[in-house]
Amino acid sequence: MVVPEVRRALVDALSARVVEIAVEIARLTVDKIETVRAEHIEFERIRQSTLAHNEVLLHLLLHPEDLDSAEPPVGAISTVREVARRGLSLHEIIRSYQLSSARWYRICVETLATLTSDLGVVVSETAALSALTSDYLDRMCERVSEEYEDERKRWLQQEESVRLERVKAVLAGETSENHEDAERGLGYRLRQHHLAVIAWVDAGDRRGDELVRAQRAAMSAASLARSHGRLFAVAWDSRTVWAWVPQPVERLRVADLRQALAEADDGVRLALGNPAAGVAGFVQSHRQAAAAHEVGRISSVETVFPYQDVSALSFLVAQPERAKLWIRETLGPLADGNHRDDVLRDTLRTYLRSHQSATTTSRELNCHKNTVLYRIRVIEQSLGRAIDSDPVNIGLALQADRWLGSSFVP
Repeated sequence: MVVPEVRRALVDALSARVVEIAVEIARLTVDKIETVRAEHIEFERIRQSTLAHNEVLLHLLLHPEDLDSAEPPVGAISTVREVARRGLSLHEIIRSYQLSSARWYRICVETLATLTSDLGVVVSETAALSALTSDYLDRMCERVSEEYEDERKRWLQQEESVRLERVKAVLAGETSENHEDAERGLGYRLRQHHLAVIAWVDAGDRRGDELVRAQRAAMSAASLARSHGRLFAVAWDSRTVWAWVPQPVERLRVADLRQALAEADDGVRLALGNPAAGVAGFVQSHRQAAAAHEVGRISSVETVFPYQDVSALSFLVAQPERAKLWIRETLGPLADGNHRDDVLRDTLRTYLRSHQSATTTSRELNCHKNTVLYRIRVIEQSLGRAIDSDPVNIGLALQADRWLGSSFVP
């Protein structure tokens, strides 16, 4: 491609002022982008980045065919990574590039006007400058956006990793003498009441944004508990969030939480500890939520697992094969999943909860007392023993059936 002589003259004129121009554009960026000042981004870093871009643009004025292979200068990439780590928004970075590009174009046009009085040349070169500057801006914004997102993701993962290690140190009792330091490191007050929550998305769910969905579900729990503080949450893995609800005012109603999860339809399940106070409560409530989480990971039938309801099952799921055999031995034919056995299991569950009162059971099930007594006889025939001979084990086996579902219960 033949480069017009006036463009060569333009490049010469701009090259003689390239450092001065970089300073002018860098100052414009600092003046116009408030967050650059607020974050104390070094002026020299911005100037060097601007200078590097200007030098690339000077090259492209003489070799526009190289535009398709142009990449952001090393100095510019370094600056983008730095501001990404400091939390400057991508919008502000793109805005700074747009401001810089507009000022560069203006300087080019003003300089061009001093080099020729030929209106036709001015028009054609101005159009070429506009196209080149616009295309370069578009390409750089695309590359810079990719670099920003990658660096921001790396930085947040690193920050999250550090915070998770601090949480694990508290849970392991390694901060017993330094509660204030631990609170500063976590950004969360340990010496208050807490309700621990574990939110997770099952491995088979491929909708994406697993951690976002999990944290949203944990926030629903905090809202329903009318928390007097901001939810504290850390990512345990790519699908699981550990969270603590500070200062819960109301006891969580499981039915309301299940309804909220169903309405959100995010595919998230929750395990809940019991509310507890102080550093010890922070640890205790989480351990309870972790035990409930173990039950939840096995279950195929529920979305919310309160520790107070499933605590006994956490020992069963620790040895699933042995537990399945024990359930079969305890319930006998009642472990089968047909509809008739569903009715008998529900009757037996209500009967045990009612302290083996046929009258109370009939009232809860809205059926005649004789119907309950008949079902109890059928149940005892299936079990091969009287219910009152082993109510604890029978009740636990029924609880496993209720919470774990057919994927666990044989």
